[in-house]
Amino acid sequence: IQARRIVAPVRALADAARRVAGGEFAQIPVTSQDELGEMAVAFNTMAAELKQQHTLRRRVMADIAHELRTPLSVLQIDLESIEDGLTEPTPEVVTRLREEVALLNRLVEDLRMLSLAEAGELNLEVQPVDLGHLVHTAVKRVRSAAQEKGVSLTSELPEGLPALAGDAQRLSQVLSNLLSNALRHTAPGGQIAIAAEQVGGDDVRVAVQDNGEGIPADELPHVFERFYRADRARSRDTGGSGLGLAIARSLVEAHGGQIWVESVEGEGSTFSFSLPVARRPEPAQ
Repeated sequence: IQARRIVAPVRALADAARRVAGGEFAQIPVTSQDELGEMAVAFNTMAAELKQQHTLRRRVMADIAHELRTPLSVLQIDLESIEDGLTEPTPEVVTRLREEVALLNRLVEDLRMLSLAEAGELNLEVQPVDLGHLVHTAVKRVRSAAQEKGVSLTSELPEGLPALAGDAQRLSQVLSNLLSNALRHTAPGGQIAIAAEQVGGDDVRVAVQDNGEGIPADELPHVFERFYRADRARSRDTGGSGLGLAIARSLVEAHGGQIWVESVEGEGSTFSFSLPVARRPEPAQ
């Protein structure tokens, strides 16, 4: 009897392992509190995580196909119309085609960078980075778009902030992505503000705050996922590709930092990230 108690769970585990190998993410019953029971719990946890990763992978592939389909369809229709003589290749038409190609290039480059960052293979040129200059450059980049939309854009940085340890180009992209996201979700007449502070002696926290539409509480855990859009009805033109926040998270984490969001629906959102400060060189002996 004792032998059967041991052999039966082991056989069930072996059978479930074979099914997982075949793509069926099976769960096994937990019938005891001993080591065999702990092994069954661990196996079920592993199977559940594998199933989730499999689902996410399929969804990502579907999302990539969806994002590529629109610009490719526009290119195909316009080129076929030109070929059939239905459309003249005017400068306006050529410009539209060039814009669709540029959109495809940006999407492919974003996906490439995201894959490299998540795989830990993104090359970072880490050096002391002046946060004030970084913020000034990022604000300058989106100021005209903010003015055109009628959104106020301000920054408030205390004096004496230490330099960050990071890749200036990558960190500039993080700020640009967060600012673009805030601008997209802030109505005309709204406000966006950048603030920073030193936290302890080793980190600097940067926050991008807006008083826009905010994010529903049940959507907050998903905002940094690839191709996420809080409003699924948004198109790429009005809602972005859905890669900006995922890229921001990957770049911040590649620097050894953290990124998070706080939001109240209807009141606005604050996207914050913290990064380590640059260590001062040791004095020469």
